[in-house]
Amino acid sequence: CYDDAGILIHQYGPHIFHTNSADIFSYLSQFTAWRPYDHRVLADIDGRLVPMPINRTTLNALYDLDLRTDADVEAFLASRAEPVEPIRTSADVVIAKVGRALYETFFQGYTRKQWGMDPSELDKSVTSRVPTRTNTDDRYFTDAYQAMPRDGFTRMFEAMLDHPNIDVMLGVEYRQVRDAYPHDHLVFTGPIHEYFDYRYGRLPYRSLHCHHQTLDQEWLQPVAVVN
Repeated sequence: CYDDAGILIHQYGPHIFHTNSADIFSYLSQFTAWRPYDHRVLADIDGRLVPMPINRTTLNALYDLDLRTDADVEAFLASRAEPVEPIRTSADVVIAKVGRALYETFFQGYTRKQWGMDPSELDKSVTSRVPTRTNTDDRYFTDAYQAMPRDGFTRMFEAMLDHPNIDVMLGVEYRQVRDAYPHDHLVFTGPIHEYFDYRYGRLPYRSLHCHHQTLDQEWLQPVAVVN
């Protein structure tokens, strides 16, 4: 949507479109034009902005090194990695791959802020999704297709839903209407604990409160996200 200053914003936090599927990109292109966008993230380490995920540029800047090849980075990270057996938690994953110093610098504090838990309390799958790169690619994602809907996601979905076979019903529980639409398969996209009537309790979902502020300046920071 657009804010009071006429700026197109993501009201509920940033959503980045990226895919390696040409079919998906082609299909969605029926409903929107695109704004080219490669997502980049910087980490503020003691006042120095370095790329995240960790890559060759990150390490050279942080440790005043001159790593020039993928092999150089692999050797450096191997020298700092600490064996962890068995690997059970997010902390174990990172420490085994890059060592405790980089874990504490990049992952521990941010994970506590993001999840409200220490990485040692989170499953290994959480930080396994964050790569460590040996090249200088500073994009957060490396997918072949990366872009933003030109007029925003709302307009794209409005175009997708503008079809005589699609009814949009708001403010109703899916159980109230599911029998009104004969189906072989039902795709439920709500919270999984709700689908099971909370019979196994409530899952500890995390959410965000987004505060939007408009500043009278062209640029505030060099990339969209600085952690």
